[in-house]
Amino acid sequence: MVEARRQQKIAKKQQDYDELYGSGRGWKYSRAYCLDIMRRCVVQPTGLTSGWVLEVGCGEGLQTSILRELGFKAVGWDLSVEGIKHARERYPECGYIQGDATTIGLVYPERFFDLVYARNMSWFHYRLDRVNRESIDVPVEVDKLFRHVKDGGFFALQVTTDFTGRFDEETKLRFHALSEYMDLLLPYGKVVSMADWGGVTITGPEDCKGKNGLIVVVQKSK
Repeated sequence: MVEARRQQKIAKKQQDYDELYGSGRGWKYSRAYCLDIMRRCVVQPTGLTSGWVLEVGCGEGLQTSILRELGFKAVGWDLSVEGIKHARERYPECGYIQGDATTIGLVYPERFFDLVYARNMSWFHYRLDRVNRESIDVPVEVDKLFRHVKDGGFFALQVTTDFTGRFDEETKLRFHALSEYMDLLLPYGKVVSMADWGGVTITGPEDCKGKNGLIVVVQKSK
């Protein structure tokens, strides 16, 4: 029953994203801005100049293509058929896989990627400490993502938040406090970089007031 409910929610989410991307209303980003932030706040802190990178929740592929531009063998993974279709059309030099991100283990072995990156993936907009409203067990699925990172490799999360911990009744989204992200990620390694979406360094909760968004890079323990 639980699995059937989860599959129903996944199918509904896929339909919603397919309608969004198919209508041409997908998110629009400045490539120049995204390239700058990716370089300064994700790639440079890792010290990596090449290797395998997986973007989970890649949408229409912009960030995946930027990772390739920065020297990586980049693969984008997304639930949406339309999103992956557009990604392949726009950025054919990258690899893309359409599917449920809980099944990455059916395609890739453990400790395969030098970096796993997620930008505003829906998993991280709801409860982080249990099964969320999308029927995703976030701690379990994050653990699975880290299994695909090489020992000493990196996981990077870029997510919208105002760090207040508030729940928005209208959108049903949570704007997590920094401590909630740390509780989720620190069991797997050490933070090597934190910044807001403007690239301003964050060192702790005292730096979060008035900040918009989080970019955190964690190095997996060896």
